[in-house]
Amino acid sequence: MPLEIEIKLRVGDHEIVRRALEECAATFVKRQLETNTLFDTAGDELLEAGCGLRLRSARDLQTGDVYIIITHKGPRKPGPMKIREESELHVTRYDDAVVILAKLGYEIRLSFEKRRETWLLDECEVVLDELPGSLGRYVEIEGASEQTVMAVRHRLALESATIEPQSYPSIVAKYLESSGKSQLTFGD
Repeated sequence: MPLEIEIKLRVGDHEIVRRALEECAATFVKRQLETNTLFDTAGDELLEAGCGLRLRSARDLQTGDVYIIITHKGPRKPGPMKIREESELHVTRYDDAVVILAKLGYEIRLSFEKRRETWLLDECEVVLDELPGSLGRYVEIEGASEQTVMAVRHRLALESATIEPQSYPSIVAKYLESSGKSQLTFGD
């Protein structure tokens, strides 16, 4: 099973990182608007096991193409870098995926939008993520090893950026709980 090896950093401004990516001759890939929907059982079995089940619909902001992916994430290994097993399945119809997951006993627990800009640099994927409202801007660097991820972090001069240990679903869930809302979108 493939491993996800990444670090998430909280940043104040994407423009500084974007300039660093351009100076390093990184390759721009795409900008997307994502809707991320998290599922679990009625007893929160996935959450209790440290796992996650996500259905993501991502619309390319330039071409309008939509990609729909079901992702299962295994428990996270200890440490500042996020390392966990990850399996993905591309599907063609979002609504059908929701129905299938419901028939398998999974319920929607959380839904939120995220803007994502993707770049490639030194065998790593670098994404600039923005959550709605005041929840912030982040940079994720994902690669084949901890060493490649940390090397790209260094190249982008992000050593002083704060490592964000929480997942996006955790950040959003805390916000939704305190605000009384059930979902988070850029229209809110």
